[in-house]
Amino acid sequence: MAGTEIRSIAFKIFQRRLTAEIRSYWYCRTSFEYTKRWWEEHEKYKDVNLITQYPGDNTTLFSSIDISPVEYLQCKDDVLWSVRGNTLTNIVTAFETFLYYQTKRAIYINPSLIEESGIEFTAGEIASSFNHYDQQDWLAEQVVSKYIRNNSHTKMIKK
Repeated sequence: MAGTEIRSIAFKIFQRRLTAEIRSYWYCRTSFEYTKRWWEEHEKYKDVNLITQYPGDNTTLFSSIDISPVEYLQCKDDVLWSVRGNTLTNIVTAFETFLYYQTKRAIYINPSLIEESGIEFTAGEIASSFNHYDQQDWLAEQVVSKYIRNNSHTKMIKK
């Protein structure tokens, strides 16, 4: 359905987290680019031995990584590699959360989706469900836990 906007809350949350994670990486990368330009303008990096020695920069922000401007710029690629890895991990986590909520919602709305799933519950698990106000929510949570948690993404999507 071309032009149809997806309106699920889970997708909107995923979309926002995805955008935030991607921007987080680009904010870091852009910051390094501006820093490089600033330090290299008129060779300012030669004026001080440590970044905190530049007038006004002797604050916690800069003293937390009190190294030379040259070393700061040299570490850029390693730092960006780490940030990129964290960004990818956070995107995967956001996707897993999206799958979790979408699957739970689908099962809550239509429990018959799992008629032929083969999921088994113990008598103890079923007995404890009676303490829950909303047994449909309990069922959806249990099924999602068995489908989504500790599975590969391929298995999660296939289910």
